[in-house]
Amino acid sequence: AFASMQLTEAAARRLAKLASYEKAIDDMISKYTFDASELQKWMKMKTAFFEDAKPPPDIEEIERLRAQLAEYRQTEKMVKQEAKATVEASLNTLNAKLRANNRPPYQPPPGQDIAAINLQWADLTEAERNYEDRLTAMLAEAREKERAKQGVEALLGNYCLKAKQLREWAEQQIAVYSQKVFQ
Repeated sequence: AFASMQLTEAAARRLAKLASYEKAIDDMISKYTFDASELQKWMKMKTAFFEDAKPPPDIEEIERLRAQLAEYRQTEKMVKQEAKATVEASLNTLNAKLRANNRPPYQPPPGQDIAAINLQWADLTEAERNYEDRLTAMLAEAREKERAKQGVEALLGNYCLKAKQLREWAEQQIAVYSQKVFQ
């Protein structure tokens, strides 16, 4: 009776260990799927923002947007880059755990594998670069317009000065020729 009780307890421990292992694997799969999905949602949202954003023609506003882009790259994107590395590491850890127990590796759902995430990350980076290029082009164009406007204003100022001088000269000439000597 004592020996059969020990066998029953050993079997129960093995089943508990197996159940615990299966729960840990399911938890890791759920965490990977959730984290990958959240990262992909964020990348999709940011890619759409960068592709659809229309920079304003105002120099100060463009410079503000460029500063926001630089801040985004140093803060928000860095956090998401760490999240991306965590997603990759969690999949590698999961598959290592499965291999250690002679189980086949986990295959993420289509579109949530590391290759798809890396491709989406590359698309995001390309959209950022294009957005930055548009901002730079708009800034150069706005500065050129500002220089042209200042040039026109300078020419207009010179024209007004010359016109004023010409008017004064003409008034002087009229005054001189309207004297009795010339009548």
